[in-house]
Amino acid sequence: MDAVTQVPVPVNEPVRTYAPGSAERARLEAALKEVAGGPRELPMTIGGVRRMGGGERVDVVQPHRHAARLGTF
Repeated sequence: MDAVTQVPVPVNEPVRTYAPGSAERARLEAALKEVAGGPRELPMTIGGVRRMGGGERVDVVQPHRHAARLGTF
């Protein structure tokens, strides 16, 4: 039995610049506006089962701006 393993050469993902006017930046800004658009209901998944608790609700906020609520779970 041959125990020599061929490891593939790692390849990094391309680095995006997000330059003003680029398609990447436009998609990023659109996604950020969608997320910041309003709070969402965030279901928890525990052991592969989605759970919507009937207990106390907890707010999820932006780490750099606690006044901006992203959602609740």
